[in-house]
Amino acid sequence: MHVDLWVDFHRIDEDGLTVANARHARAGLHLHRDDYVVVGDDDCEPALARVVELDEDGFMRLRVLPGDAADYPDLLAKAAAFGAS
Repeated sequence: MHVDLWVDFHRIDEDGLTVANARHARAGLHLHRDDYVVVGDDDCEPALARVVELDEDGFMRLRVLPGDAADYPDLLAKAAAFGAS
């Protein structure tokens, strides 16, 4: 499975959200609040996350869903649609 956004799963804020930056997204990906995106790093299986917050500088907070990204086929379809925007 492809990863659309590289994240460090250990970068968690006080609310339990994963902190990331849009500069680590695959080329051409345009994310918005409430989009779903496949996230991953070099040490973990890809996961699915919802963009909770995204500012104009590309800093974002994500709610990573438990389990593997493949566990959410309906949301994966939405993630693919968002990635095309």
